[in-house]
Amino acid sequence: MRDSTTDTVDYIVTVAVMNWLINAGWDTEEIRRVVALADRAGQGICDHYTAGQAKTYDREIPRIEYRWRPVYEVMLEPAVRQIFTPGQGQVDTTAVIDRLSRLHDCLQHLIPMCERSPEWETSESQKLATQMSETLQSTLERMGAPVGSDRTVEAWTRDLIPPTSKPVADAVGDDHTNGRS
Repeated sequence: MRDSTTDTVDYIVTVAVMNWLINAGWDTEEIRRVVALADRAGQGICDHYTAGQAKTYDREIPRIEYRWRPVYEVMLEPAVRQIFTPGQGQVDTTAVIDRLSRLHDCLQHLIPMCERSPEWETSESQKLATQMSETLQSTLERMGAPVGSDRTVEAWTRDLIPPTSKPVADAVGDDHTNGRS
């Protein structure tokens, strides 16, 4: 099932993958390892999110079978690439702050529900989410941007991709696994 939760997790995991690849290198084995890690990280976040929902609403919530679908628009966007490769090209500070804030909002949307999962505190997913959130918060503060907002924190969905970027996903395809759906 694909919904706003999986789109939000895809967005978070895509940015994490960009960071992992830049730090790990681009050889074929590393790429395979990172893609497998992306699937596990996303599945972990989805599992804790649904466990939190089950506890909150005191009912059974079906498990989300997660498979990472890269958000290519995010990977190809100059403002996002600038976050990971500073000093290469002109910086559009406003765009970078906007993307960082959006990612921070995505984490703030998911984390409160995940925290209700009994195993969240000791999970790899919690470490990833906390590390990303703290890094985003300190980066935004360093850039002089307000952290937190008065706006409602909502899930990110692929519907929020600007229409001019949508052909990227159509051209590349939806799945990183060559035929796995």
